[in-house]
Amino acid sequence: MAAHLDLTEFLREWNHREGKNVRFMTTMDGREIMQVRLPLGVEQYELDGRPDGYRPNGYESWLDYVLEKVKDAKLQDDDYIVEPEEFLRLREESVLYYSRYLVLFQVAKYQRVIQDTRHNLEIARLVSDCYHGGDKADLLQYLPYIRRVNAVARAMLLLSSGDKAAAGKELEQAIKDVDGFQSYESPVFEVEKLRSLNNLTQLLSQITGEPEGASAQSDERQSLNDELQQAIASENYEQAARIRDRLKDIDAG
Repeated sequence: MAAHLDLTEFLREWNHREGKNVRFMTTMDGREIMQVRLPLGVEQYELDGRPDGYRPNGYESWLDYVLEKVKDAKLQDDDYIVEPEEFLRLREESVLYYSRYLVLFQVAKYQRVIQDTRHNLEIARLVSDCYHGGDKADLLQYLPYIRRVNAVARAMLLLSSGDKAAAGKELEQAIKDVDGFQSYESPVFEVEKLRSLNNLTQLLSQITGEPEGASAQSDERQSLNDELQQAIASENYEQAARIRDRLKDIDAG
């Protein structure tokens, strides 16, 4: 390997340290990028467009490219069907956006998290509406998680501006959305749905606060939450669903 490809000195200058592993910078040509220090290397993400900077067929993303084809089909009074190869590209693209918004969430860049999760929610909508392959659940099984992260990022942004009421409404809407998602024959979907409903409900409770005299109800909720996590961990989804229904009864008063 040529000497100029050896990253040893570069990595020595930026040691892997907890809390110091993400940095942002502007390149010489004005691009905003994010670098993530890993134990054995570095990842670099473009912050605008696709994380890898690739522009498929001149479009900002595969999503934009396929949506343009959907639009053209509608102008011809036709329904566009996403091809298997396009589905694979969309799924791979969603993983890239997931990798970026996961890091951005950890460093509280909530506006960019909202943008990236919205991109993946739009991919999920496109796949749900226009792809007929039997493997569509490979992508759609993560829909509850994506919606949850999107809602939490929105709520955190609203809380940072002091709008507690709007943050609560955002979480309430997300709970309704996740609870109403079409079910897929996927253990991952069931886990993510139950986990998302549980986490969103807990965060909503923290934001709104408990009414006076609700300590007994709070103790029951905590006990049920513990049981719910155990049921999910053991993949006992029927039991988890029953516990979730009991939690909903408590929330309904």
